Amino acid sequence: MSIIVHKEFLNQKNIKMDNKIEIEIAERFYPFKIEREEDEKLIRSAGRLIEDFIVLYRQRFSDKDVQDSLAMAAVKFAVESIKLQLAYNQIS
Repeated sequence: MSIIVHKEFLNQKNIKMDNKIEIEIAERFYPFKIEREEDEKLIRSAGRLIEDFIVLYRQRFSDKDVQDSLAMAAVKFAVESIKLQLAYNQIS
């Protein structure tokens, strides 16, 4: 499964800056300080992507709790990050 960037991330414009935002992941809210408008877009898109993976894993493994789904999503993102690093190192 590949990581897909949400269309909303690509289409967002003129988000009001207040230097602090909160995103919801697994029914909990997490605060973030942001420096630029682009940071807010990235953080919100990342939050939605994490939520999507949690929903997917909870559907596939209904006997597991949300912590298990978070762990599985974390492993997925780590693997994708390593693949990108390896690909970048082969190009450089």
